[in-house]
Amino acid sequence: QEVKKEREMYKQHRERSAKDEECISLIVDGMDQKKSYVPGANGQRNSDGTQPRLQTRIVGVKVHSRFESYFVLPGNVPHNSNTMLTIIALTLGKIVLSLARGKGIKCVYIQMDNTCAHNKNKITLVFMQMLVSCGITAELELCFLPVGHTHEDIDHAFSRIAFCLKHRPAHAFCQLASRISESFKSDRTVNVQILHCTQILDWMRFLNKQFDDVALAGISELHAFRFCHTLDESG
Repeated sequence: QEVKKEREMYKQHRERSAKDEECISLIVDGMDQKKSYVPGANGQRNSDGTQPRLQTRIVGVKVHSRFESYFVLPGNVPHNSNTMLTIIALTLGKIVLSLARGKGIKCVYIQMDNTCAHNKNKITLVFMQMLVSCGITAELELCFLPVGHTHEDIDHAFSRIAFCLKHRPAHAFCQLASRISESFKSDRTVNVQILHCTQILDWMRFLNKQFDDVALAGISELHAFRFCHTLDESG
């Protein structure tokens, strides 16, 4: 029942973003890493570890009713909060630039995978708080589905990429991005970008001293967080 209610809330977020330009709903997730190793990425999990392969990653961002972005990460890009938060920052920056003059972001709904390693941690929460404090958005909701119930609409896009790689394997890293574009053919709302290590911002170092350990205790048990301005009489 809990998962059902959370999925219904996610559906409501998508519908609201379709009706209101100033409301943004997006989901961020990573494709199964073993399906994108090169050379010879064929969209399938390969248990044979005898052949050396470049461990590439594909992270997708689906901004509902707007566009989809897929970031191809070389093996030297760290798999941590810095990478995921950089991707979110780039996505929100693109949304802000696309809004009409005088328009702003009223609310942002973000759906992420429920993993403490690079998503559900104190750095991520402080980053979201910063987006509200800096005026990027007036309100933000960050949601996580429980482990074992994380299959969502973006997984359909990953299956299309895997299907393309199965029939046209990427034997070199430079081919991987083009294969993703081919997966969506002429869909102009899909863009693919290679994200190099030098483009990753060090959010972990920047935000490390910005949170209170006591105030953020017990976050592993929660599935949703809401950030908004709460002004008192003094402003």
